[in-house]
Amino acid sequence: MNSEMRASDAATKRPKFVWAILVLYTFGLLVGLASMYAIFSRAFRLPPGDAAFYASFGTINFLGLAASALLSLGVMVQLFRMRKSAASIATAGFVVLIVKEAWYQPQLMRLGHSPVPALIGVVLASLVVCYTWYLKRTGALR
Repeated sequence: MNSEMRASDAATKRPKFVWAILVLYTFGLLVGLASMYAIFSRAFRLPPGDAAFYASFGTINFLGLAASALLSLGVMVQLFRMRKSAASIATAGFVVLIVKEAWYQPQLMRLGHSPVPALIGVVLASLVVCYTWYLKRTGALR
């Protein structure tokens, strides 16, 4: 019975924003992976400019995608476990995101894509970074 109470206490100690971040990151990771699979497996047709953009991806592009996915997964695991390292991993993920956006957005805008989704992603990621550092600073992360 004690183990049941401890498990439920641990679940209630996670703030609602932590659960919201976990849902957001899970959704983003799954949609991102599914999108990349659909694009590179040619499951759906892309406009010629977009197809050329993705066809030009090299090793560095795939390393950036892998780094983003692994850092997102790392944040999710460490935040679920309420570990201090979640703040550092979230910051590293944010840096990778900024580098990727600075690299890709000019090309995507030339193809006619709106920068708004990228801007929303950057704002949300910065809020996650701020919140994880807040949790670390207040001692909520162990």
